[in-house]
Amino acid sequence: MGWARGWRLGVFLASLVIVSAACKSVEAPITVPTTTTVPVDLDAVGGDATAGEELFTAPLVACFACHTIEGIAQGQIGPNLTAIGADVEARLADGSYTGSATDVPSYLQEAIFDPNAFIAPKCPTGPCPSGVMPQTFAESLTSQDLADLVAFLSDES
Repeated sequence: MGWARGWRLGVFLASLVIVSAACKSVEAPITVPTTTTVPVDLDAVGGDATAGEELFTAPLVACFACHTIEGIAQGQIGPNLTAIGADVEARLADGSYTGSATDVPSYLQEAIFDPNAFIAPKCPTGPCPSGVMPQTFAESLTSQDLADLVAFLSDES
């Protein structure tokens, strides 16, 4: 009985040593971004359109699942974003827009962080309903993520 007990204790201690060594070799844990302060000074952050396209098509954000951009995404739920820059400029000019943005970048920021501030008039199945787009991007995207997405979408004219 003494031998078996000692053997089990030895195995247990050896396991602890292995686990401890493995834990020391692991890098710092991944942190989740904190809530992004809105509005973000997009000029100060500086967006990268290429990084924005990668984020648009990434499963984490999954914009592509709902939105269409010709040659990039074929979503069938939210508004088509193929010419979002031109669409926003037209809305701002014709008075149909009722949100607080004054230009394309601030409109896109508002649309991402406060999607119900203005509901786009046309979706693939008819008028766009409110409450469909996630309301949590201010908690899950960093300021850099937002700037990158806005840079990418602003190029869609």
